[in-house]
Amino acid sequence: VATISAIIRQKFKEQNFTFDNDVVEMLLNKFGKNRQIILNEIDKLALFMGEKRHISAEILQETIADIAEISAFQLVEEFANRDVKKAIFFLEKLFTEKTSPITIIRFLTNYFGKLSLVKNNIKNGSNLDLEMKIQNIFFKQQPTFKKHLNIWSEKAISNILIKLQELEIRCKNSNFDNELLLSAFVSFVLMKKSSKY
Repeated sequence: VATISAIIRQKFKEQNFTFDNDVVEMLLNKFGKNRQIILNEIDKLALFMGEKRHISAEILQETIADIAEISAFQLVEEFANRDVKKAIFFLEKLFTEKTSPITIIRFLTNYFGKLSLVKNNIKNGSNLDLEMKIQNIFFKQQPTFKKHLNIWSEKAISNILIKLQELEIRCKNSNFDNELLLSAFVSFVLMKKSSKY
């Protein structure tokens, strides 16, 4: 932990940040020894801060994702990549972290909703870079977002959004194991070769 703490302090120094004493401890509590995630989150924080150079505990709380959010984004990314093995891996990781299946479904719905909106707006004459800015796609994720726009057709995205809505309703109203329902959905969609998906 002392080594990771020193790395965080060095990273802040390189970015010319001053910070409250409890900021380093907060990062360690959130991410443990996962150095790469911590460094990535500090990079995002630097973009958020702009010209401001002091990081308070309140600012950190507002801007840094928790570990469940990171795992959820990794799941969404691998699902959109159509990589069933990796998607199931991160799905099971989220279940281990006690993340609600409804929450995971909403992460997927939110991302595919953005893909749908951007595709539709581009079709109607908008600019891709402008659309990604409007949708707050982090610059490091932009190449991946572009790739997903190419992987998924407009019809396929529409079908996914309908199925996600149906799945959420089913999870709320059935006696089935919601984790099992979501796992089955992910496996079925990604292993299906139909052009619908």
